[in-house]
Amino acid sequence: MSNNEKKVEVKKCKKCGCELSSDTKGNLCLNCKKKKGKFWRRVGEGAAAAASVLLLVVTLGKKGK
Repeated sequence: MSNNEKKVEVKKCKKCGCELSSDTKGNLCLNCKKKKGKFWRRVGEGAAAAASVLLLVVTLGKKGK
């Protein structure tokens, strides 16, 4: 192999093992990235809901006194 030839590496997704294109920057395929994003979005929504309920309980508690 000469210096001008590039060695083509086949990249694979870290989770599911499907092949990725050579210009992909990360280690996950698009499908796995979407699943990961959906999980963290739901975690954030749950935390926001819990915080709003807690804020409501605290403010109603202060008004009653």
